[in-house]
Amino acid sequence: MGQLCGSGRVLSKHKQIPGLIQNMTVRCCELPYPEQACCGEEEKLAFIENLCGPRRNSWKDPALCCDLSPEDKQINCFNTNYLRNVALVAGDTGNATGLGEQGPTRGTDANPAPGSKEE
Repeated sequence: MGQLCGSGRVLSKHKQIPGLIQNMTVRCCELPYPEQACCGEEEKLAFIENLCGPRRNSWKDPALCCDLSPEDKQINCFNTNYLRNVALVAGDTGNATGLGEQGPTRGTDANPAPGSKEE
C-alpha cells in the first residue's frame, strides 16, 4: 500500500484494475500504516465480489476466476491472472523509469465506461 499511496499512475491491460487501485487509495491511504494493508485486502475482496456478482456481464473473465468458489480460490485466481502484472509509474518523474510490478491487492466497485467490455 505504501507504493500505491504515493503519487503514481497504474498501468494495466485490464480495464477494471485502475478503478480497483483508485478505490483502495481513496479509502485506505488516509489510515495509519498498519491498517492500510487490511483495508486494501478488504477493498480487493469487495471489488472481486462486485465483478463476479452484479457486474459479471460487464467484463470478460478469460481466466474464469468468477466460476471458482468465492474467497481464497477466486482471490488467488485474480491475483495470478489480473493483478500480478500491474505496473506503477512514479508520478514525480517525467518518464517511465519508475516502472515496477505491483503486488496483488483487494478492492470495491469502480465502474468501467458504460458498455465497455474487458478483453
